[in-house]
Amino acid sequence: MTSATLRPLISVVIPVYNVEKYLDRCLESVVNNDYRELQIICVNDGSIDSSGDILNRWALKDSRIQVIEQKNVGLPGARNTGIRHSSGEYLCFVDSDDCIRPQYFSALLQGIVDNDADMALCGFQRIRCDADLDAVNQIQPTSSRVEWQILNRNSYLRLSIPRYSAWGKIYSRKLNLPAFEESLLTGEDVHFNITVLKKNPQLKIAYCQSPLYCYCVREDSLVNSRSVKQMRALCDYFFESAEESVKNHDPIGEEIFVLESVKRALSIRYDLMFDCSYRKLTKEDCKRAKRILCSAGKAVSLRSKILFLLFLHFPCLYRLFRIIQDPSLLRWERGMKLRYKNSGKR
Repeated sequence: MTSATLRPLISVVIPVYNVEKYLDRCLESVVNNDYRELQIICVNDGSIDSSGDILNRWALKDSRIQVIEQKNVGLPGARNTGIRHSSGEYLCFVDSDDCIRPQYFSALLQGIVDNDADMALCGFQRIRCDADLDAVNQIQPTSSRVEWQILNRNSYLRLSIPRYSAWGKIYSRKLNLPAFEESLLTGEDVHFNITVLKKNPQLKIAYCQSPLYCYCVREDSLVNSRSVKQMRALCDYFFESAEESVKNHDPIGEEIFVLESVKRALSIRYDLMFDCSYRKLTKEDCKRAKRILCSAGKAVSLRSKILFLLFLHFPCLYRLFRIIQDPSLLRWERGMKLRYKNSGKR
């Protein structure tokens, strides 16, 4: 901190649903963080395993933990409950199957305070679901010194980072943050962050690449169990928002939605490239994305239009782009090829 006396309260919202295997690890990483001024709001969203007992045990050990019990309404509803009970000057979300590095809160808060920013976000590390906390904490950022990059909304949108996840970020309450959209099948965090971007055109963001957040990869998670229907519902949300923005000549909406709709179409085509039954559907999505891109105004740069048109016309280029960014996708591709070969779908 720039001032030793500056210790604002951070409200940490942790939605919980049937995560008894991972909850202790998550709470231990939050409770033992080097920043102590925390309001830890754990919303038990109708868990039927031992998650509720684990929460109550931790609440007895640490007075900063507040446990809220409710019937199951889903992740966005649980987060909204947490927001309603929060009173901190800053707000952040931690998923209950993930965990954070010891300097997570202090680093993100320093990013906001030192740079007079409205929000801060960091890099992340994918971890195995069975990794223990000691193993996680042994993985240190590449540099002990956190270096910050200051972004406006335009430069933020160009980054290849988890821009729209609720986790890995800290928000100033001065932003008048929206509620999560509880009616969405998936992508409520996308809607939340896009609303923040739309309502705050002068948004100032501090970003560091240090992997301070540990994202747990598990087969039974909500993200990994998303159906094609849910994936396409999110894609349609972007398409409709982009088309409305282009029709109304809304430069802010174009800037946010046009390229995002194209990225979603590209991503779905890549994710489903081994499933012949969806080939026609993804082809139609890409045609729709081309129409939107070509009809967009000057809010979308000529360079971006050319680049994404190339990706839409030549899937091999987009695949190469993805693999360069994340070489582990080659392992994912091999696994998908084997899965479809064994299922007889190819």
